[in-house]
Amino acid sequence: MFSRSCVNQAIALLLFSSASLLRADPHASLDLDAAIQSALNAGDLEAQSLRVEEARGRLQQRLLKPNPVVVYDRQDIFDQGNAPGFVQDLVKLEQPLRQHGIRQARQRAGEMDIETVSREVVLARRRKIHEVRRAFARTLEAQHLILIHQRAIIRTRTAQDVVSLRTTAGESSKYESARMNLATAQERDLTTAARVEFTRALAELGAAMSKPLPANTVIEGRLPGPVKVDKAVGDRTLETTKHPAFGHLGAGTKLADPTGSPWMTRPEIAIEDARLAQARADEQSIRAEVRPQFNVGLGYMHFDQRGLTAQDGYNAVVSVGLPINDRRQGDIRAAQARATGAQRSRSAAVARIYAEVEGAREHLLMANARLVELLEVEKSGTGEMTAMAETSYRAGLQSVLELLDAYRLERDLQLARVRAQGALLLAIEDYAYTLAWIST
Repeated sequence: MFSRSCVNQAIALLLFSSASLLRADPHASLDLDAAIQSALNAGDLEAQSLRVEEARGRLQQRLLKPNPVVVYDRQDIFDQGNAPGFVQDLVKLEQPLRQHGIRQARQRAGEMDIETVSREVVLARRRKIHEVRRAFARTLEAQHLILIHQRAIIRTRTAQDVVSLRTTAGESSKYESARMNLATAQERDLTTAARVEFTRALAELGAAMSKPLPANTVIEGRLPGPVKVDKAVGDRTLETTKHPAFGHLGAGTKLADPTGSPWMTRPEIAIEDARLAQARADEQSIRAEVRPQFNVGLGYMHFDQRGLTAQDGYNAVVSVGLPINDRRQGDIRAAQARATGAQRSRSAAVARIYAEVEGAREHLLMANARLVELLEVEKSGTGEMTAMAETSYRAGLQSVLELLDAYRLERDLQLARVRAQGALLLAIEDYAYTLAWIST
């Protein structure tokens, strides 16, 4: 009558059919590397990269020499008496001189500007990768939840058919048949809700990739198992050797106590360092420009006393701009304020990142402990309990309510385990991000 092997065969048949459909449309599958590459090829990161070229252009402009100036001066003098007067023509080339120290200071300030923008581009790229990895993890979890609900509805429908036969034979009441019909409807609703959750997660992944994803997209990947805790040093260190979820970390990587310094390589700290260096270089550049500015000129002069005499000569000019009133006091003050702000921002960034590392590590430990606990519960005999409930129902020792309760308990434990795996995967991604372990 009611055989567990029938349920297993039905589940296997559904899974085989689903796998066949997925294989029939290979273009609908998506793995993590492809998702990240698609996000990196989007236009927003390319626009960020162009900011580096913009900074290089600013540096090029700051290093250009000032243009020379050509001056033509004609003087025509008329005498009120009988004297013929005279005409004087002057053609002169003037060139502002830039002191060597000014060019060096501007070179340094421009290089720090490029460094700051480059670090900001790296940070934007890194955040995009982290966003995609998190969205991918949530979508992978949602996909596994659908599979569990599919298995549950197959089992419930199989039981529904058995109860219908028993009711026709007079071995079960109409109440049991109605109750099983309601249970089947509830499983269908839960499956639909799981699909809605998957659709939402898939939409978030598509937004992170800047690319719409079809509803039949299949996420390729595995949810992680527990991370091994190194008991020799206590729960504050985790060993990730041979853990598939840590593929981007490398075998043997240890999740160390945040009192270490791997997180000091975070781009946020490098950005603040570059901003501090840029502010100081800007101040040096401004101070270098608060110096006497020299202009030199050399010209040819022709003097004609209206036919009486004519003379030619040369004209040499040196002019000096004296920084008496405008000594760039406001610009220097602004540069000093930026340097002080960068110092304080760096201190705040270090404190914030330290807190992020500490919190992410503790979150990872807690998520790992919860998954370990759920796996122990699953090992305690949920499958045997369901088998006993089916056997007892066939023998007439239990009602359909006890059977549905066994099914529901096993399904809920499987759902909790998948959600715990998803939470652990997110915790792994967050911890890797806080320690700057994600390659950009």
